[in-house]
Parts: sequence; C-alpha cells; structure tokens
Amino acid sequence: MFHYRTNDKKEIDFIIEVDNELFACEVKQSSSVKKEDFKHIIDLQSRYDKKCLGIVFYNGDTVIEFSDDLVALPFGMFL
Repeated sequence: MFHYRTNDKKEIDFIIEVDNELFACEVKQSSSVKKEDFKHIIDLQSRYDKKCLGIVFYNGDTVIEFSDDLVALPFGMFL
C-alpha cells in the first residue's frame, strides 16, 4: 500500500498493487461524488502502463460507475 503525491501536489490517498494491477483509492467525506473527484486518479492512469482501477469512497448510498475504470463506492457497503 502506498500514498501518491506528485511534485505539482497531485495526491491520491491510497495506491494498492495486487497481481500487477493498481487500485487508486480516494476517500471523500461528501455524500455526493462527481467525475472531478477522480482528477488525480485520471492523471495517474495516464502516466502508467499498468491497469489501474480508480475508486472514490464516499458517504452516499449508490455505487456509481463513471467509466470502466472509475467507480464511486459508498462506505455503507462495508458495514
């Protein structure tokens, strides 16, 4: 598990590597999520050749797929 931060201050809370795939995870307090919440994940995906799934955990109640490799998951799924 890693933390990601570029020189130009782009941050991702958690990077997890499993079987040569990356999971880039952001954690948000908000009860809603928008594609802009994935902007640093999208930047990471453009920089690396490895498959990278972007996940934003948030306080909503719906799983939202923004694309095949960007998904928002509510914290409530894990309770």
